[in-house]
Amino acid sequence: MSVVMAFLPLGLWIFGFTSGLAVGAFCVVAGAVSPSARSRISEVRPVPWAMVLLHLVSAIVFASSYAVYLLVRPDLSADVDAWYRSVGLVSACVAVAAVGIQLALLYVHAVHAMHGEMDRRLHPKGTDPSRRR
Repeated sequence: MSVVMAFLPLGLWIFGFTSGLAVGAFCVVAGAVSPSARSRISEVRPVPWAMVLLHLVSAIVFASSYAVYLLVRPDLSADVDAWYRSVGLVSACVAVAAVGIQLALLYVHAVHAMHGEMDRRLHPKGTDPSRRR
């Protein structure tokens, strides 16, 4: 078996993880998730569909890395198969946690976007929300 096929599951897993990091980083930066950015919630826009699709791609690629391993497993050398078996449980836990964290960050971003939209609708530009009538 070629080296490429032997490490294809690892490459897929790494791609899933990096795309998940991209989703998380976008939500933290654009979604005012960090406590220091809470003052700019009125500027938060809804989650773009590209980020939702990237989250789905991340979850699908994570799952496909395990399916590809099962497909190429009969042709793997004993050392490579033993390595995949030794890291299998930990990598699965990391994958599930990464997808869960992505969902949580997407949810928080969406909630902040909803509050930002309410602020923009209730207090259009030029009006001071702190001034009482």
